[in-house]
Amino acid sequence: VHRGGRGQRAAADLLPPWAGCAGAALDLPALPPTASREGFVRDAAWDAAAARLRDELCAWLRALAAGDAAETLLSAHHLHLVAACLDDDSLLAALGSGLPFQTNAGPLPLGDIARAGQEHVRYASTATAFAQLAPLAGARGALVVDASHTHEPELLRAWARLDGRRRLEALGAGSLDDFVSPAPEHAARFRAVLSAANALLAPVEVAVRLGRFSPADVPALLVADATR
Repeated sequence: VHRGGRGQRAAADLLPPWAGCAGAALDLPALPPTASREGFVRDAAWDAAAARLRDELCAWLRALAAGDAAETLLSAHHLHLVAACLDDDSLLAALGSGLPFQTNAGPLPLGDIARAGQEHVRYASTATAFAQLAPLAGARGALVVDASHTHEPELLRAWARLDGRRRLEALGAGSLDDFVSPAPEHAARFRAVLSAANALLAPVEVAVRLGRFSPADVPALLVADATR
């Protein structure tokens, strides 16, 4: 982005912070340079130019989203577009359903995730929570979204606000009860093991409990409470 070769970095600041997926050559004689001529005066004209550029970029992205280039655009500039959607509700409405997320069923666009869960979307905001709970949820046929990357939890919340039918559920340590069933019939059999394990792990504040869950190839779970 430049204006007559002057203030290249300053002129780039006219674009929104999320506009890493776009570039421009600008000729803006109405913007007065600073005394050093390395930048531009941040005045009303600057604000108006920045706002106009933001609006034009959003309109351009909405037009691309409505055409054949949408899938390529979302694939190539996912992170930039997530940030852009957080900055503009109309862009979120146009692009949100096509944004891909990783899930315990593989990568899926947000619209398909909502349809699979009948508008009820479960998500984990940390990679640890996703790794722990996604296999358990999958064994019960429940879809879980990995929202551990930059801006993803905020995007899900903003997307849900656009439609009152959409419900979000953040999964964490407290969600374990949704996927683990009590197994009181085995309490006597494992009493000695549980007693020894609790004694061993008490110094690190880990409590051991007996439960039944799937898949069978997961023998044990360590769930950390991020609030402590």
